[in-house]
Amino acid sequence: MYKYLHDHNARAVYKFPAEPHITEQKDKHGRLTGWHVTMSCQITRADNWLENGRWKYATSDYPVHNSDSRYTLEQAVSFFRMHHEPKGEEITAEEYERLHREYENEAKSRRPDAKA
Repeated sequence: MYKYLHDHNARAVYKFPAEPHITEQKDKHGRLTGWHVTMSCQITRADNWLENGRWKYATSDYPVHNSDSRYTLEQAVSFFRMHHEPKGEEITAEEYERLHREYENEAKSRRPDAKA
């Protein structure tokens, strides 16, 4: 299950898992020492362009947050979402696919010397 967001101002769409990946961190005695929270995020920007065969701006992101055991799992996930999830309006998968194609086509047609 994925979440899809649209940032109207940046003309960007994001696709990422609805729930981040969570790993318990433990010491050598098996005691909980904290949480490792991460996710992968696909990014499509209309203002991107290919430069020497590579996109100028990243097309994916892999945010990570580590918190210690002073915090509950819910607090660790809440902090992660507040600071690492992209900002934007939630959209449907169909709307994401439409905007993804539109923005990707616009980015592919952009030349490095014709930046936004």
